[in-house]
Amino acid sequence: MTNTNKPVIHRAERSLTFMIAAVIGLSVLCMIVGFVSQIAKITLPTAVYDFVIVLPLIGLPIGILLIAALVITYATRRSREARSVR
Repeated sequence: MTNTNKPVIHRAERSLTFMIAAVIGLSVLCMIVGFVSQIAKITLPTAVYDFVIVLPLIGLPIGILLIAALVITYATRRSREARSVR
């Protein structure tokens, strides 16, 4: 039988991936809600409208930082694996 090396996804990488998807997905959803409410002339309550407008301003930069953390985590793990093979 052939030995196939399946890539192992560690807990930290999986957690970061889901956090990235949640933060960026929620930010994009809020942007869509804001666009649709403006186009359809729907008046949202003030607290909801503030949340919809401010969340992408905070969520998207956090998503970018999480992506950078994922890349650093992945690169660190790969370099450790490469060193251990030698």
